[in-house]
Amino acid sequence: MVSDSRLTWDGVALKRFVVVGLVFSLAVSGWSVIATTSTTLPNPADTTWQWVGQMNGASAVAIGPRTVLTAAHVGAGSFVLGSNTYTALNSFVNPDSPDLLLVNLNQTLPGFYNVATSAPLNSTITMVGFGGSGVVNATNTGYNQTIGAGTRRAGQNTLDDFQFVGTIGNSHLSYIASAGDSVLVGGDSGGGWFNSSGQLIGINSFIFNLTSGYTGAPPALPDFGFASANPGWSFPTGGVNIPAGTAYFGSGAIDVTASNIRTWITTNAVPEPTSMLAIGLGLAALARRRKAR
Repeated sequence: MVSDSRLTWDGVALKRFVVVGLVFSLAVSGWSVIATTSTTLPNPADTTWQWVGQMNGASAVAIGPRTVLTAAHVGAGSFVLGSNTYTALNSFVNPDSPDLLLVNLNQTLPGFYNVATSAPLNSTITMVGFGGSGVVNATNTGYNQTIGAGTRRAGQNTLDDFQFVGTIGNSHLSYIASAGDSVLVGGDSGGGWFNSSGQLIGINSFIFNLTSGYTGAPPALPDFGFASANPGWSFPTGGVNIPAGTAYFGSGAIDVTASNIRTWITTNAVPEPTSMLAIGLGLAALARRRKAR
């Protein structure tokens, strides 16, 4: 059973989703991927995932010559890649995954990523997004976040689970077990999760904490606590028992690999210019034949 309630985060109205003891909060624009083992240095700026850009202070991923995907709560806007800005033509929210937004652009992009057809559990994934980062706390029990924006960062983790999440839809989940595992930090919205072949499997959407929303929670761990530091606890009234060392905090992405999502993308994406030219020539030829009759 899924329930939701209102909360605010930095003055922005968000949704909180409670799913089998997990509390999900939509990520908002601002910070970015944490993936470090250092107590002083965040993971460095990314130079690999060049077709992940910025939109409305958050992130978006190029998936076609003139098409990008982002999170619907980011909103449609211009897409920025380096020093280049591509203006929005139109946008569409997915009916099955309401936090998924497709934005078509007026200009042609220099490159893009293909959308994967599957995402096996326990496979390695790379999270990519813009913003600041964080470092490991002094007790090695979790990450401390540092605020900053505008830097693309990337980090790896494991695809741990798959769930249908409230008004988000089919979602991929990834937990942080220890230092070095990547996690979305308060924002990163609209960035991407990629498989080992560089194909897009998900769009950054939310973060979650296993202990949020419960009274009688375990000894305090940081908001971004590692599973390895979780001592285990129980919530007798709710009938919930969390074994020691199990998932404590993690990230969620909208699954884009399903056939219905891929069909929706194909239906709503702007064709590449050569395809549009071919369509135009075909219509012109048909008009000439009709006139000749």
